[in-house]
Amino acid sequence: MRKKITVSDIISIYEISKWRKMDISFIEAGTGQGKSYFVINTLYEFAKSNNKKILFLINRSSSYEQFLYEIMTQCKKDIIDIATYQKLEYMSLFQKIDYDMTKYDYIVCDEFHYFLNDATFNDRTDIAFEQIMKQRNAVKIFMSATGENMERYIKENIKLYVNTEGITIKNYNLPINYDFIKKLSFFYKDETYEELIEQFIKDGTKAIFFMQNLEKACDLYKKYKAFCLFNCSKKEKKYYRHVNEKKIKKMLEEEKFEELILITTPCMDSGVNIKDINLKNIVVSIYDLDTLIQCIGRKRSVDYLDIINLYVRCLDNCTLGGIQIETINKLERLEYLKKHTDEEYIDKYPRSSGFDRAIYDNYRKNKNSIGKEINPLIEFKYKLILKEVGIIKSYRELGYGKFAYIKYLSDKFKINNYVLFEDEKKEAKIQEYFHKMEGEPIDKEERKNLIEVCNKKDSFGRKYASIGKLNKYLLENNFGYEIKAKIIKNKTYWIIVKR
Repeated sequence: MRKKITVSDIISIYEISKWRKMDISFIEAGTGQGKSYFVINTLYEFAKSNNKKILFLINRSSSYEQFLYEIMTQCKKDIIDIATYQKLEYMSLFQKIDYDMTKYDYIVCDEFHYFLNDATFNDRTDIAFEQIMKQRNAVKIFMSATGENMERYIKENIKLYVNTEGITIKNYNLPINYDFIKKLSFFYKDETYEELIEQFIKDGTKAIFFMQNLEKACDLYKKYKAFCLFNCSKKEKKYYRHVNEKKIKKMLEEEKFEELILITTPCMDSGVNIKDINLKNIVVSIYDLDTLIQCIGRKRSVDYLDIINLYVRCLDNCTLGGIQIETINKLERLEYLKKHTDEEYIDKYPRSSGFDRAIYDNYRKNKNSIGKEINPLIEFKYKLILKEVGIIKSYRELGYGKFAYIKYLSDKFKINNYVLFEDEKKEAKIQEYFHKMEGEPIDKEERKNLIEVCNKKDSFGRKYASIGKLNKYLLENNFGYEIKAKIIKNKTYWIIVKR
């Protein structure tokens, strides 16, 4: 088996020695390809040998705990300091001081997609980002498996933050593959969550559920509490009382959980590692593609045989349309504010301060007045959302119809073979029924059950009820059976036979 290439293989000590103050290095590599290892080992060794300091910035408190534990156990706190982006934001907003980054030679921004992806629900990400970009004494290292959009933002807007003279930007990329996905399934219905949990309990296989809807996640946990571990952000006080902190801490330290099923929000979408060959299933109900990719990357394969079944909740065309309309409205507001005064904006959109996080009130430069400003990261994110929805809808125009989102995601993962969970379940039910009834005379009353089991409808919503239509459906879907009519004692019966 060919050795897996890691970040430390493509960024050597010699390569690090060529980096200069204010240079920017982008490291794009998939989960499990050694980004954190590079910082904690390769970069650490160079920094220690050259009397330099590293600031390692993290996007999640759970990741912070895991990396702090790793650095403390390896006795590397002498060179590496760790902080969260949220700490930088809090200090600036509420303590009115900036985090002192002047003593560091390397500022490592782990999972730097955070600045964009979290911007739609955390309108402070621009504060941390601006502070980092204005540091003139350090090399800035931006790492992520999904940092393409934020990298583009930085390259297009770098002059807004710093004088670019003398700055060298370098890119280090490792190809990302999804070979660890054994089976890709999609689903639409809420009840599928429970069906999957019951299936995993029956099979005795471990699973992680990543869910955007916190209320739904908590309800699911409470119903199957005997088999589950629950996790969410501490900010969600109503739900955090269901979090067993000791068990979560143990999970972060041991990189595995004892329960059969972990139900978590995107608070665990990055930085956290789960190394457990018994974890066979990941269920994701999260709309943002980058966050979805980060979530499935929490599973770290031990070897090439350590693979997963991935189940993804689908976005239907109606939901996509709603996202598109809402995003267009938000961008229209931003454009209006750019071209008009604050007073004109308030007149057009009265009492709408809570509608859009992209617009906020801030002091003018002299602090004698307050005016409205636009968060550029959130605006950029809106444009990305609109572009992505447009791409998904283009699949619909190519003939994929209601399966546009499914085809879009399967192309992203480069996986051609995928199934719709509800269809697969239905097919299993049909196979079970036809196997049981094979060769048995089916009278008019039992035909109703057969028609109900097949549950195939035409464009008008009418169920297939004739032998011709039902046989066409069975043939097109390779069920291996057909229905024949047979007269027995002057009565017509249907008989199921192998094709």
